Amino acid sequence: MAPFESFLLQLPRYGDQGRKAMHPGFERVDALVKAMGHPHRQFESIHIAGTNGKGSTASMVAAMLSAAGFARVGLYTSPHLVSMRERIRCDGVMVSADWMNAAVIRYQSVMEEVQPSFFEAMTALAFLYFAEVSVSAAVVEAGLGGRLDATNILVPRLSVITGIDYDHTNVLGHSLRAIAREKGGIIKSGIPLLTATGRPEALHVLESIAARLDAPVHVTHRECRVSAMLRPHGLEVSAATPLESYDRLTVELAGAHQSANVLLAIRAVELFHGVDIAAVRTGLQNMRALSGLRARLEALATSPLSILDVAHNEAGLRAALAHACAWCRGRLFVLFGLVRNKAAEKMAQALFESRAIVYTCDVSSKRGIGAGELAGILRSWHVPVVQAGSVEAAYTHVLRRAVSEDVILICGSHYVAGAFLEACT
Repeated sequence: MAPFESFLLQLPRYGDQGRKAMHPGFERVDALVKAMGHPHRQFESIHIAGTNGKGSTASMVAAMLSAAGFARVGLYTSPHLVSMRERIRCDGVMVSADWMNAAVIRYQSVMEEVQPSFFEAMTALAFLYFAEVSVSAAVVEAGLGGRLDATNILVPRLSVITGIDYDHTNVLGHSLRAIAREKGGIIKSGIPLLTATGRPEALHVLESIAARLDAPVHVTHRECRVSAMLRPHGLEVSAATPLESYDRLTVELAGAHQSANVLLAIRAVELFHGVDIAAVRTGLQNMRALSGLRARLEALATSPLSILDVAHNEAGLRAALAHACAWCRGRLFVLFGLVRNKAAEKMAQALFESRAIVYTCDVSSKRGIGAGELAGILRSWHVPVVQAGSVEAAYTHVLRRAVSEDVILICGSHYVAGAFLEACT
């Protein structure tokens, strides 16, 4: 383990401790960036919040800006899958271990004094890196919520909110209106807001916040149109915005639900940069290389089709299951692990409705639900379950059973996706 990892992993992490790792307010991240010379003020940015689709949308925007010729495009996303360096990227390449070691050594005494959370420290380091490599633009994904998220110290040129649904309700609230208030906290005075939020009650909250702050509002389903043809490994999308029509775009992301994210990303690039058809086409076609995104309905094998996804709430799981079922001509196997506070009963219902055979996997987090406990929850919904343990053991076992007509879906948590990439690829 690198020195920077040893130090940062000692800090409180939401992934392990849940709400106990969260301390509302900006005092700690403000103190860090002040010591660093306010790096977040040294580059232009797009700030993205929302329930599902943040990472995909941010990655597509970054890829299109790179294709448009922006000299160095920063991308900050979370959580990571295998290495924490994945969170901080420039032109699709994650920050080097040497830079991380040097930066942590430089500011270790400040961090020891400030006592930030893991996420606060990573956010400050990301902003420092983007400033030091002189990015021409940075695309920054909020971690959890928005209003009190460490990334919200940014004053971006554009605020983006993807769809709003139920997730992290123990932190953000149990109604869509409450969740929307937290996500809408990234809206800034006079800064345009772009959103794909389709739920009327959530959209009403966002528009009310924007009106108070005199922030122009753009809503994709009011301004734009999109259609998509599904492919096993991606999409073919045609879109129309108030400024341009984009025909037959090849998108390196699979799943019908991604068409809304594609439209949102295209409109974000228009509002930030202007119309650039060539950049949109090239960026979407080469999105993985230009951004580094992994595990979004990523097809890892074809016979049987094996799909890796980070779906970790009901809406995300249903979208992943819909995609897997669309290409399944035999049985659907789901390798599934979950952390607590993730509406396990509703996800069990979705798995039951999909008629999947589920292999439950342990999750390498203190908040993880054990494979045995998760199997019990699913059996109460009459889901066919095999208690597997590790995701590697589950995949090995399924490959012995599966034939070419079957589909294998690995999902439920970023931890599961990361463990699969580390052990099975």
